[in-house]
Amino acid sequence: MKRWFLIFGLAIALAVGSLIVLPPGNPDDQRDATESQNEEVVSFKQEGLRAPKEEVPYGCLTYGIDESSLEEVSGIINARFAQLGQWEENELCEFGPPPPEVAALHEKRVYVVGFMFPLESGREISKFKLMRSTQTCCWGPAPDYNQFALVTTPGKKVKFERIKPVAVVGKFFVECKPRSGYIYRIEGKKVEPAIKDDRIGSVDYAALEKKGITRLDFSLIEKLGPQLEGDDGEITEWPKELLELEGKRVFAEGYVIVRLPPPFGSKKEKLIVSKYPNAQDATLTNSVYVRFSEDQQVPAMWANHTGVTGILTIHRRWESWRRSGIIMVDKACEGVPE
Repeated sequence: MKRWFLIFGLAIALAVGSLIVLPPGNPDDQRDATESQNEEVVSFKQEGLRAPKEEVPYGCLTYGIDESSLEEVSGIINARFAQLGQWEENELCEFGPPPPEVAALHEKRVYVVGFMFPLESGREISKFKLMRSTQTCCWGPAPDYNQFALVTTPGKKVKFERIKPVAVVGKFFVECKPRSGYIYRIEGKKVEPAIKDDRIGSVDYAALEKKGITRLDFSLIEKLGPQLEGDDGEITEWPKELLELEGKRVFAEGYVIVRLPPPFGSKKEKLIVSKYPNAQDATLTNSVYVRFSEDQQVPAMWANHTGVTGILTIHRRWESWRRSGIIMVDKACEGVPE
C-alpha cells in the first residue's frame, strides 16, 4: 500500500512541477552554453600541418608552424600569428594602437594553432604560452610579444603537449601589457592536439616487394647482441640474411628515439629508429640510424613512430658506431617512394 502511495505522490509532484513557469535564464549562461556547443563541433585536426625547421640566432634548433599549410575551420575566426605579428613595437620598444586587423579580434571567439610553452609544472596545466614556434629554449631568445598569446583555462586543466602542436578555441583579448609579459590573451575553452595520431598507417608489404624493397627485420640485428657482450666488443660473425641486404633498398618501421642535428654545412638530418618505444630500451642491436637525402621529407618533429625507405649500410668498425650506428638506412625518405 505504501509503495502505491509513493508512486501516486510522485506522479502528482511531476504534474504540478510541469505547470510551474520558471523565470528566464541568465543570457550570459545561455550564451556560454551555445558557445560550448559550438566548441564541440570545431574540428581540431589539421591534415596537412607542417612545421619545418627554421634558422634562428645562437644555433637553436627551432621548428615553426607553416601557417600556409593550415586548413580554415568554418564557423569561427581563424587567427594566425602572421596576422598577430602586424602589431609591432616602435623604436622606443613601445606599442602604439593595434592595426585594425588585430583590433578586430578583441573579445572574439577564435581558433589558433601553435606550440605550448608551460607556465606551471605538471602533466596538466591551466596556464601556458601558445607560440608559433618552439623558439624558446635555454640557448635561444624569448619570442617577440606578437608571436605568442597567453592562454588560461579557468576552472580546468589541460594536458601539456611537449612537442605536438595544439589548437586552442577561446575568447581572444588584445591587451597591451608587456610589463605583465604579454599583449595577447586567450581564455581557452578547449585545447587539443591539432594533429592526428602520429603512428604511421598500415603498410602494404606486398607492394613493397613489387618495388624491390625488403622490410627490415630487427631480429636480424638483434642476433649481433651476444657478440657485443664480450671484452673486445667486436662483431666477427654477421648473419647471412643481413649481409645480403647490404647496399639494397629496405623499409624500416619503428619508434623515433633520438633526432640528431645535421653536421655543420649539411642538411642531412639523422634519426635513431628503434624496435621499442622507450629510449631506455634502445640499443645498437635493436635500432638503426637513419640519414635522409637533402631533398627528401623528414618525419614531422612530433612523430614518434615512422617508416622510412633507404639503402642499408653496415658499419663494421666500432669507431663508427657512436655517430652512425651498426646499421644505417642511408639516403632515406619518409614512407614508401612512389
